[in-house]
Amino acid sequence: MDFLDPIKRRRHTIRLFTGYFLVAFIVLFSAIMIVYYASGYGITRQGEVIQNGLVFVSSQPANAELYIDGKRRNNTNTKLALPAGTYTFKIQKQGYQTWEKRVEIAGGEVDHVVYPLLIPNNLQTTSLTEFDSAPALFTQSPDRKWIVMQHAGQDGAFEVYDTSRNVDQIVSERRQIALPSGMVTAGSQGTTASWKLIEWSTNNRHMLLKRSFTVDGVAQYEYVLVDTQRPEGSYNLTRELGVNPTELTLRDKQPTNYYVFDEEAGTLKTMDLGSTDAETVANGVIEYKSHGRDELLYVTQQDAPNGSANVRVRIGGKAYTVRTLAKTPSYVLDMARYEGKWYITFGSVQDGRLYIYENPVEQIVASSESKASPLFAMRLENVTDLSFSANAQFVGAQNGTRVHVYDIKHSRGYSYNAPFAFDLGAENRFAEWMDGHRLIQSSDGNAHLFEYDGTNRRSLMPVSGQFEVYFDRDYENGFALAPRTDGQAGVALTITPLLTEQDQ
Repeated sequence: MDFLDPIKRRRHTIRLFTGYFLVAFIVLFSAIMIVYYASGYGITRQGEVIQNGLVFVSSQPANAELYIDGKRRNNTNTKLALPAGTYTFKIQKQGYQTWEKRVEIAGGEVDHVVYPLLIPNNLQTTSLTEFDSAPALFTQSPDRKWIVMQHAGQDGAFEVYDTSRNVDQIVSERRQIALPSGMVTAGSQGTTASWKLIEWSTNNRHMLLKRSFTVDGVAQYEYVLVDTQRPEGSYNLTRELGVNPTELTLRDKQPTNYYVFDEEAGTLKTMDLGSTDAETVANGVIEYKSHGRDELLYVTQQDAPNGSANVRVRIGGKAYTVRTLAKTPSYVLDMARYEGKWYITFGSVQDGRLYIYENPVEQIVASSESKASPLFAMRLENVTDLSFSANAQFVGAQNGTRVHVYDIKHSRGYSYNAPFAFDLGAENRFAEWMDGHRLIQSSDGNAHLFEYDGTNRRSLMPVSGQFEVYFDRDYENGFALAPRTDGQAGVALTITPLLTEQDQ
């Protein structure tokens, strides 16, 4: 019998273990190849090992032609595996200006070029309605559905426009709302009150406004919460809270919760509508910026050396000192959350530097010296504007005509001169974030947009420089206040489609 023959048994055992070894080798090799393939590695026809990156490319409008290094690829709204390197992406569609940019693809990573916005070659601006004078207030809700105007001389009265309506309905179906009689304080006869937006609630219906007026020659102010859907539910917050602070802002963007800042006393407190109780959250405050319900970034003189001020972040009810700066009358600061991490940025005129920190509290808690190191720092004299983009990927700052943008995702900074001249009535501000990747600027009577790195600059529509430009929810139409075209004094509310007729 074969199984009793030692030689045959040995040969059988060798064949068996050889088979096991080959199977194990194939399984191990396949697993390694799968891991490498998942990491973007591949082999060229010449046998070279390369590492690919996966990139998603989209555009508005969709299905535009995509070219990479001059070669026609798929239409937009596609995904591609490309060897690591730098490429020239070009997107074009009939009737639109060509979009083009150098894009760096990192091996083994997934990137998204999903922000290209194609602008029509021929933009047509239409006047929706005209006004004899410029409105005192022109603002838009966070979801870009409502545009609200308040006209000079119509104290407490507002017009609400729905940007989601058809063009012929936007004006015809506008709503006129008015605050209840006696809600605001009467000013002296012959004087005109002015209204300033502090911020919108994220419910897209409540506006926190600061109303300035004059009584017997003395300038005064009060804070008013306007309910644009139910005006009878509005509040004079100065009366309801029993305080009239230097600044009043929404806490967690909710219409019933507030931060109350008294500049003279240096106190920052929280208060709720319907209660006169106040809780002090910080003392010695010079400047502050809130985020969410309990996250706070502020500059304080408390416990700071003479001639200095501490920059602190307050998270989870506890405050941590991030950095000590030279004391100065004003600071710029902002905070945001991006991909699960906290980012704070701040600077001052006297210090002459701009700092960006990533998860500073975690750094401080983990450090034996209770210190945090900046993610990015740069010399920036006389910084006047500082903010995160809508998606919090970018931090933008301005000093004079110089623009500085830091890309958190790719750890890359950009610095360039303002692409357009300033409009005199634009409050000496360079530009506002239009969305997550673009900025918009008023210049020479027109609105212009450009991307975070200063590229793909486009002119959009006529605009009066002191007013912002707004868009509908899908950025298919732009709305602006612009000089009237009939030769009469005043302004017109205009609409400019950002799609050609074939794409509307």
